[in-house]
Amino acid sequence: MHVSPRSQYDNKDIWKKYDYKKLGIIGEPYFEVDFNKVFYLTDTGRRWDGEKVSVRDRVQTDFKQSYHATDDVINAIRANELPDQIMFTFHPQRWHESPSRLIKDLLYQNAKNLVKQYLFVKN
Repeated sequence: MHVSPRSQYDNKDIWKKYDYKKLGIIGEPYFEVDFNKVFYLTDTGRRWDGEKVSVRDRVQTDFKQSYHATDDVINAIRANELPDQIMFTFHPQRWHESPSRLIKDLLYQNAKNLVKQYLFVKN
């Protein structure tokens, strides 16, 4: 999924030419996971409802849950409201302990999200 939103390429397209199983890769979650059974939760766009701003990091699903902030996810866990099966995708480089790095990344990502949503995302 990691490619510039302006790129014409989708990283998953490599598997149209190559067979990942023949290369020793056991599985490709975006092809092999049934996202109607496994809830997909990613911090894409530095938010848990990143599908709203993501160009490619989306899955087809019947799940209706949506969480914006980490506290929303934590509250859903505490209330036992999350589905039994979840695929989490994290971007640890986005989560800083340094307040200045956290704020810088937050401002940059929020600006990027606005541009992506306006120019590239088809809802």
